Amino acid sequence: MRIAKIIFLVLGILLILFTLLGYLGGADPFKEDGKMINRIAYFVGVNLFAITGLLFLFVSYLLSRRIASRNQRKFLDSFLAPEKTTFDDR
Repeated sequence: MRIAKIIFLVLGILLILFTLLGYLGGADPFKEDGKMINRIAYFVGVNLFAITGLLFLFVSYLLSRRIASRNQRKFLDSFLAPEKTTFDDR
């Protein structure tokens, strides 16, 4: 689960960086065209990597919370569990 968290984190950061790099060389092609539908579709398509990256970052955050709660539960179980003895009562 930790490897999946790291993979989602790295992919999310890379996708957001690719979107930012795409903004460096891009211009708005709909300045002359006044159609709002084309403009919305264009910006959703351009920002699709950023949207996917944010989803990956959210999944990574949820996985890290799940790992932390699992570790906390395991610690409490080991702390509160009765101690096992290896004595032989013969």
